[in-house]
Amino acid sequence: MSPAVALMRSVIVAILVLGGFACWLIVLINMFRTVANRRPEIPLFRSWWESPFNILFQPFLLTERGLSARRWCFYGLLGFLGFWLLGALLSFLAPALMNDLSSCAWAIVETNVLT
Repeated sequence: MSPAVALMRSVIVAILVLGGFACWLIVLINMFRTVANRRPEIPLFRSWWESPFNILFQPFLLTERGLSARRWCFYGLLGFLGFWLLGALLSFLAPALMNDLSSCAWAIVETNVLT
């Protein structure tokens, strides 16, 4: 594998990891924002066996700001899953793509050097 292909692969992996981490951070922040923006009459712990984060699946207990945070929580989750799926897809396609890219790059170099 040429150094250029290895560098390209490393950059792609870094972008996928950082994007997934950023999306997961969005999920965590908005989970807490959702719980913080519940309706005033709703207690934090409604019963001893329930988690406060169950409110994510009960939108009728949220204020408008809580609904917005809930929406962003699910957007972040979809983004995280998208980065994960894109990484999985690229891991299957990478060998074929990298071989094609390196052969195309070599052909371009040959034509530019030889002419």
